[in-house]
Amino acid sequence: MLHSRRGGLARKERALNSVIAVAFGIVWDEPVFVRTGLFDDRPIVGPREAFRFLQDELSIQSGRAHWAAVSACDAALRNDAHLGRSRETFVAAYAAYKLRCD
Repeated sequence: MLHSRRGGLARKERALNSVIAVAFGIVWDEPVFVRTGLFDDRPIVGPREAFRFLQDELSIQSGRAHWAAVSACDAALRNDAHLGRSRETFVAAYAAYKLRCD
């Protein structure tokens, strides 16, 4: 009986140690404006919004630029050292998307 309690405690400790901190509130120094309608520009202020935009709002979700931006935004949410890269790759992915759609 005591052995199973220890096993349960060890599992809980491993689970707590495997939690990844995510910084949902981090933002870029300057937003990136995306066109959402004929005359509507929407500001994307950080990697969380960019990640959601890339995953939920683009009709074409493919290509090297797209997946690089998804990866960079995910990395920035886990470690803000990647913040600048997430913005750069998002701009590149959005530009590539617009070229494909226009």
